[in-house]
Amino acid sequence: MSADPPEPTDGREAVDPPAPTPRWARLRRGLRWVGRWLRRLLLGVCLLVVGAVAFVGGTEAGTAWAVRLGLAQYAGLIPGDARLGAVSGTLFDRLVLQDLVLADRAGEPRVQVGRLSLDWVPWAALAGDLPVRLTVDGVRVALGAEGDGSALADLAPPPSESPPPPPDGGPPSAPLAVEAWLTLTDVQVTVPDGPPLVALPALTVRLTAEGLAAAVGVHRLAVRAAGHAVRDLRLAAAWDGAQATVQDLWVDTDLGVARAAGVRVSPDQQTGTLTFEARAWADGLAPLLAAQGLGPLPADPTVRLVGGGGPLAFGLRA
Repeated sequence: MSADPPEPTDGREAVDPPAPTPRWARLRRGLRWVGRWLRRLLLGVCLLVVGAVAFVGGTEAGTAWAVRLGLAQYAGLIPGDARLGAVSGTLFDRLVLQDLVLADRAGEPRVQVGRLSLDWVPWAALAGDLPVRLTVDGVRVALGAEGDGSALADLAPPPSESPPPPPDGGPPSAPLAVEAWLTLTDVQVTVPDGPPLVALPALTVRLTAEGLAAAVGVHRLAVRAAGHAVRDLRLAAAWDGAQATVQDLWVDTDLGVARAAGVRVSPDQQTGTLTFEARAWADGLAPLLAAQGLGPLPADPTVRLVGGGGPLAFGLRA
């Protein structure tokens, strides 16, 4: 027969010792502790990512670091080299690059850009819109003595050994309503010891896209190439996902003027229409005819063509 427990000496009643904690309770407390630390870690990672994005895109120092890092990565992929002068602005507002130089493996500059500015509103993408304006000024492209693009080969990465995957079927669709403006000024393509092959004083292009629909407009183009001048070129064209339309194309050169309107092409149905008018300047053609041993034209020749149809029947009248 067991002895009775001793009576407490301080006036309190005797209590039994606490029961051991069940194993599942200890496991539950451990999981709660791990969960709290995982939440804190996830919150810290999110704050770190947000801070990095804000630093790179919202500060001039972060933007300059990101741009120079990207340019260094590009330079490491090509046989040539890439250099950049000044960087100002931010990726979230207005970015300006100055004195961009792309050189071949011998260090000869092949493409030089005096100033490139990017204006856009990235936050507008949250509402489904993306306005972008790109302005490039003072471009010089130096070709080789042959006058072709072989001298620019050092500016591209070596071709991949594996062929690229085939594109997915169907026309591309823009996920946002994009409105992009491109302005080029003072562009020259040169060859050694010779006049510029191409001189482009000004070009302004507007591109809009939303879903399967897209439109392009050349609002201003002046260019001089091969000794002839395009004084003015304007274009308005659109694509609605099934049909391409040229509402208006106007070209004014020192040799004549030309206009195309009402041009419609449907790739699926393989049909199209065309209206084309052109008038040549007799004075502008005279030097070309004289070089061929021909006399000048008595008047300015004019031609007008109207056509339409499909692959089995296409009519054209002048």
